[in-house]
Amino acid sequence: MLYDPERRWWPQAACRGHPPGEFFADGGGTPDKPPSADAQALWNEAKKICHGCPVMHQCRRDTLGEEYGVWGGYDQRERYLIRQTLPKAAKKWPPERRLAWGRALSVYRDRDPAVPWIEIRRLTGVSAGLAEELVTEWRAHLKAEGARRAKILSLPEPIPTRQGEPPFPEARGRLDAWVRHNGLVADGYYQGETADGLWLLMNVHSGKSRVRKWVRREDVKFHDPKPALIMEYEGRPDRARDEEPAA
Repeated sequence: MLYDPERRWWPQAACRGHPPGEFFADGGGTPDKPPSADAQALWNEAKKICHGCPVMHQCRRDTLGEEYGVWGGYDQRERYLIRQTLPKAAKKWPPERRLAWGRALSVYRDRDPAVPWIEIRRLTGVSAGLAEELVTEWRAHLKAEGARRAKILSLPEPIPTRQGEPPFPEARGRLDAWVRHNGLVADGYYQGETADGLWLLMNVHSGKSRVRKWVRREDVKFHDPKPALIMEYEGRPDRARDEEPAA
């Protein structure tokens, strides 16, 4: 998973049973400067709680933009230093990871009104310069993909369409999106998606219960855009056999 903006791991966090003051020390100063010895000592004690937490790694992944206190076993100074090196580290990310982040960040910029870059940095830990760079790459990728598909659509042979699929309702649902599955349309929760964005993991009503299932992007109509949560879809039907990961 790329990151979880909703921090759904929070109910399992070990720090929930401790006073907040153990993680936010007086005398900590600002993140760009070393803290006092007393503050550092308090942070070091807080980190011991983090290191025994079942969701420490998820917390560390999703709180890089937090300015103050101890999160995921990192204090505010450590997170600041990581944020400073992130633009250089991101240059070595594989293209798929850069595009995944660009797509996730573009959700914030495509809102009306757009989320300010400084707020995006707080939410994700990604600096304004890097975020703008990744969003630009994602939009260029979308433009190139649109041009490629336009060429395909201009071929004399028409592309077959799926027959008998029910249309999406015009009204908004109560959850995240309308989802077509089993010949019906149901309201569903967004759970994640593949790195290429072609498959979405949705939680939908089926029979007398709810199920989590992978569906194609064209079978989902969001009521509001959602930040991308990248997940692996093992056994996806459009993946060639020789592309399947080794067992």
